[in-house]
Amino acid sequence: MLAGDEDERVPIRGVTHHAARLKSLDKHISLFVNAEAGHSVDDTRTRESYYYLMELLLHRHLGGVAPLLPDRELRTLIRRNLRLAGHDLKSLARP
Repeated sequence: MLAGDEDERVPIRGVTHHAARLKSLDKHISLFVNAEAGHSVDDTRTRESYYYLMELLLHRHLGGVAPLLPDRELRTLIRRNLRLAGHDLKSLARP
């Protein structure tokens, strides 16, 4: 799941509740939350993070060429905003 903490259409409280509910049901769930983002992604680096994560998940589930590893700055952004890492994204979570 991808969310913006400042989203006025889909409040973060509902998103985190839904993610927690899925986890409690033993569903594989990851949650990436940008603290400054709203409903749309205006920040270039956050958008790049979203695209990288989607491409990585598609690769892991459907195959094909793996995405190029993100640079250090993008990895840091992903680690900082990945609040919940399911089995597909465990390697990206904070150490």
